[in-house]
Amino acid sequence: MKVVIIGGGIFQCVPNLVADLLRTPSLAGIEIVLEDIDPNPLPDMARWVEQASEHCGQPATVSHTTD
Repeated sequence: MKVVIIGGGIFQCVPNLVADLLRTPSLAGIEIVLEDIDPNPLPDMARWVEQASEHCGQPATVSHTTD
């Protein structure tokens, strides 16, 4: 399953949303795409998602885009 998070660079809400997604067993192997018009926070948020995936033991792939 692919989930696209519009405004994916926003540190105020994205971590909680991603944590909830990663805690859902039926979403194992989820693909998370972070989309934001500001490219600056996207690499940091993508690294956070990767680390959260490892910490939760839930496989996930992450990418980011401004498109």
